[in-house]
Amino acid sequence: CWVAFGRSCPHAGLDLMGGDVEDLGSGPVVACPAHTFLFDATTGQCLWDASRPNPPQTSSMLTFEVSEHRGSIWVRPRDLAPMCKPEDWDQDKADALQLDMVDR
Repeated sequence: CWVAFGRSCPHAGLDLMGGDVEDLGSGPVVACPAHTFLFDATTGQCLWDASRPNPPQTSSMLTFEVSEHRGSIWVRPRDLAPMCKPEDWDQDKADALQLDMVDR
């Protein structure tokens, strides 16, 4: 599975290449090196930030659709993922994901 994303964290502007990228069971997750805010590496949606107990208020990170064509890798920007709706938010699940990332 290929993923491609912009290097700038939407929260603090830090270089995400200094963070971690891990597959925590439901796809790759990017952790910002500054505050361990979490982003879905495929959609860019913020999965955890310090907005507890509300859904993340951090914008989505820039992600790219990735494909291989005749031995070359092609990327195309995706639309920014929408922010999570309050009725879809599960704080316990988000906290567990964040703790799992920190423990790696």
